[in-house]
Amino acid sequence: MSIRDILKRIIFIFFLIWGLTWIVLLIVGLAYGWNRLYFDVLIAVFAISALCSLTYFVFYSKKELKGVQVVIRIIIQFVLVLVISISILYFMDILAGPHLISLTTLIMVLTVIFTLVSSYEWFMFIRHADKINEKLRNKFKK
Repeated sequence: MSIRDILKRIIFIFFLIWGLTWIVLLIVGLAYGWNRLYFDVLIAVFAISALCSLTYFVFYSKKELKGVQVVIRIIIQFVLVLVISISILYFMDILAGPHLISLTTLIMVLTVIFTLVSSYEWFMFIRHADKINEKLRNKFKK
């Protein structure tokens, strides 16, 4: 991937993570009450969205990546996203201490969000590749 592609992806993913996180916060607010949400959550959401979108620099390569290399980089990116999110929430005292239940819930929510974002990207990539293939077929058909 080129730097330009990665920068486009970073901006796109930042806003996608930002939106999905606010949806999760809305669900948590409706389920558990709004008194548990504080202004610090806004800062945490912004920091997590910005830093997690920067993890796409893991995919930068001057050569074409093979399937196994992409999977390894996705796993590395997922671990980075977990570490960044947990550490930001822990240091801002939003994560309720070292309780196993809150940490497990956070990891599950982050896994769901990461899976949704990755699936969306994958299907958009497939759709974009199909459009390019169709244009090439039409061009060389003549």
